[in-house]
Amino acid sequence: MKHIFRSIFLSFVGLGAIGWVSLYFTSLNLLGQGEDSSLRQWYFDNLVRTSDIVESGQNWEDLAVGLYNLLYQMTIALLSTTVVASLIWSIGSHFLNIDAPGKAKIYFIHWIVFTGIFMAIIVVIVFWFLKWSSRYDAADFLSPGGIVWISTISFVYYFLTYYLSVFLGTARFARSSVLLANKIPGHWSFL
Repeated sequence: MKHIFRSIFLSFVGLGAIGWVSLYFTSLNLLGQGEDSSLRQWYFDNLVRTSDIVESGQNWEDLAVGLYNLLYQMTIALLSTTVVASLIWSIGSHFLNIDAPGKAKIYFIHWIVFTGIFMAIIVVIVFWFLKWSSRYDAADFLSPGGIVWISTISFVYYFLTYYLSVFLGTARFARSSVLLANKIPGHWSFL
């Protein structure tokens, strides 16, 4: 049981190493920004189609609030999914049937499938918020480049957060199942 708790702790270390950026970004969007905010200006310069806003007569302040709300809720959903997936793998790795040297490499297929399912869920969450949901009016004003930018950053960032978490949190005897995790020295007392 102590090994599972150590894996959970290491998984959270991996999540926290770069996951704090998501929490910071979420808090910025939750609190909203003033009219003179550089974040708000960056959103309007890079993520939205200003010509559509002008043509529709949309209030810029209402659009900013809608955009903050969309990005805040999307990052909460993405980070929650990443935490759950990381913990499931880190805890589940202790229950893999690895009873011989070198057998952990067979479970690489399991890890790839699990990671693929995780990334598919991330893709669905991103596109649900940006394209499929009618709940967020601000998504209608996002430019194609803005959608690509948000999607790409989300896919890369949350994959790296997940990977770092499972890289550190996978059970020691199952590290060969996670890409490059077998390179972590096994003699470190804190691992």
